[in-house]
Amino acid sequence: MAVKRQSPYIWVTWLTRLLVGEECCEWAAWFKAQHEGSSYAKMPNSLNLPVWQMEHTTLIREIRSKLEAEGKAVFTEGQNSFVLRGNSASLGGKPDLIATADGKGLIIDAKTGKHSPAHHIQVMVYMYAVPRVLRQYKGIEFDGRVVYKDKVIDIHA
Repeated sequence: MAVKRQSPYIWVTWLTRLLVGEECCEWAAWFKAQHEGSSYAKMPNSLNLPVWQMEHTTLIREIRSKLEAEGKAVFTEGQNSFVLRGNSASLGGKPDLIATADGKGLIIDAKTGKHSPAHHIQVMVYMYAVPRVLRQYKGIEFDGRVVYKDKVIDIHA
């Protein structure tokens, strides 16, 4: 039986896929926002999780290494987790990488799958939320970047 949340909680990717039309079932997003994820049965996922995890980790490490070689301070995944609390719901996310240097910031999401407009929007939501929620980035203006294995998309504030 699904356990109801105390207040709605939305993960960034639930929102971005709806915004760009990759998902059209608003009810599914509403249901996830209203109920604890571990409390209800889900459809089996065909994703080969161990392979994806290794590919994603490798890509993040490559990006991080380049950014650190440029002299940037780089923070990874769990260090970047946030919850932006609003009047009627909370929005949660976890950018793959946040890099800073000289008062400027860059938010990067690494993607190992196919290209999607939702990824661009995902990074834009991070660019909005991160300086509002994570105190260490208050006042920093962020650019964004989506990095695929074969393409880089820069997003400017």
